[in-house]
Amino acid sequence: MNDAVKKSRFPDDAKATLSGAWRFAVVSVLAYGIWAFGGRMSTVVLYSSIALAFVVLSGLLMYPLVRGPHPIRRFYAIFVPGFLLYAVLWCAGWFGLGGEIGENWGSGAGLAAFAFVIARAFKAKGLVVFICFIVLFLFHTVGYQLGSDCYYGARGKGVFAPILEGHVALGKLLWGLFYGLGFGAGIGYAFHRCQESGAES
Repeated sequence: MNDAVKKSRFPDDAKATLSGAWRFAVVSVLAYGIWAFGGRMSTVVLYSSIALAFVVLSGLLMYPLVRGPHPIRRFYAIFVPGFLLYAVLWCAGWFGLGGEIGENWGSGAGLAAFAFVIARAFKAKGLVVFICFIVLFLFHTVGYQLGSDCYYGARGKGVFAPILEGHVALGKLLWGLFYGLGFGAGIGYAFHRCQESGAES
């Protein structure tokens, strides 16, 4: 009986991964909508507005990933510092090193910091932290790259150009969609795995 209750109360990795994917995809499409429909903004205002949208909306949609009492408050307490570290390190790589190399280094460093914040919050240690980083990095990279291909297809470049060329706003929203699905899947997995590991220790 206890095993059945535990199984129903604690979703498995796949359920948590899918839950994180669709929830963060909604958040991401709304956040990228600022870029798609917000008009002309300076780089600082645009990035700040999108980051704020991610921070505010994520807690409202993704708090079910946290078990136990006060899930919204606890989710924000974990997600906000983790996401801001990720965003700062990503921007440092992008603006500091530039190009694809800077993007990859910034993404890797930011996701490692994000995984560490989640793991520390739930007292997960060792190999679990590394696995969560790898899963985050893989899902994030696939989603981000597919979304990027859609956007540049809308700008007339790459494999999606015959389908999306000229539909720039749609390309931006598709970037948000696939980025959200990928990153959200990694977040869902990391939250689930770190909570499992913390409960077992």
